[in-house]
Amino acid sequence: VLKQQSTVPVGGPQHHPASRADRHHSENGVPDGRTPIFPPPRRPSEAAKDPELDMVINIGRLRGGQLEQVRVDIEAVVDAARPAGALVKVIFENAYLTDDEKVNACHLAEQAGADFVKTSTGFAPGGATLSDLILMRANVGPIVQVKAAGGVRTLDTLLAMAAEGVTRFGATATATILADATERDTRGALRIPAPRSVDIGTPSG
Repeated sequence: VLKQQSTVPVGGPQHHPASRADRHHSENGVPDGRTPIFPPPRRPSEAAKDPELDMVINIGRLRGGQLEQVRVDIEAVVDAARPAGALVKVIFENAYLTDDEKVNACHLAEQAGADFVKTSTGFAPGGATLSDLILMRANVGPIVQVKAAGGVRTLDTLLAMAAEGVTRFGATATATILADATERDTRGALRIPAPRSVDIGTPSG
């Protein structure tokens, strides 16, 4: 599977190439996490040959409170990925989750050893929002990275998200974002803004 992805262009796009379309990764459980983690003939050892594995959290189990089973699902992918040095990104599909469920998903992904938590697949009605990204960043430790996917259409949006600690972006507007970044960098105007003071509240329970 090939997808365009963007990285934060801090210090100029020449130092941080935003187009990652040459990087292969596997996707598991798309779109809602209900399919088997490694359906035949896609075995863990085969999937782990890819540099990155994207898996969708099992939304039904998460919303139904089967948190230990959700953690076990994620851990199975992580265990398959580790021997090959592959990164694991856990997709939440935030449009279908409450804030409490997003927080639970963050904790479960980290406990299972995931490398990234990611907002969405692109199949749901909504993508990344700044408030969701702040919530996710606040509920995983510094080792776990946050990826925004869906709704990242402008450089200003990307930079605002980067200010909140987002380190990876899925964007179909990569060419437009890169062109804007290059132009601003030429003028010496490419900067990440200060983080916003957003009150995300305290999830209940």
